[in-house]
Amino acid sequence: MSQPATPLRPLVRHNLRVDALSVSGDFDVIQQIVDVAPGASSPMHMHGGVELTTVLEGEVTLRREKDSSVKTYKAGEMYMVNAGEFIQVSNTSQSKASFVVTFLLPKGATLTTNK
Repeated sequence: MSQPATPLRPLVRHNLRVDALSVSGDFDVIQQIVDVAPGASSPMHMHGGVELTTVLEGEVTLRREKDSSVKTYKAGEMYMVNAGEFIQVSNTSQSKASFVVTFLLPKGATLTTNK
């Protein structure tokens, strides 16, 4: 007699814990999954709340206006952007990139403002 099959279970591929984030007040939590085609980029923009981003597939290049820094994040890596910080996101690779972004947006704040 064969053994019963082990039931399939969810597999955690990524676990994010942010210890240093301190927020108070009323917030909306907005989560988006964004696909970025090869060669595509966003305009320089800022968000009205804190942004927590995890790259799911490919790689994403983040340019921060405040210090002109440029850093590329690969699948499994994450970054945080403070409210009001101007950034640009691009995919300079030859493959599609995807990321999941979670915003903590104060009630009444505008999600995205382009420069």
